Amino acid sequence: MNEPPPTLSTDRLREVLTSVNTPDSMAWSVMMTHAEDTTSAIERALEFDCPPVMAPKATRILRELHAALSRIMEAVPDADAA
Repeated sequence: MNEPPPTLSTDRLREVLTSVNTPDSMAWSVMMTHAEDTTSAIERALEFDCPPVMAPKATRILRELHAALSRIMEAVPDADAA
């Protein structure tokens, strides 16, 4: 016989929703959404040669992105180590 899946109690649901509606969770959620969009945009751009007129700005932005990604990698716990 198939049993219905367990449901969250009201208290547990409130706890889960409260934990994701915090400034840190919201900031990381926004970052991850934009990172996914950026990754897709990078993959799309790689289908084409960079126009020479855009090269200086692309170089600057990619350096800034690389530095930001390096800092964020330091802030994320190593999931493999857990």
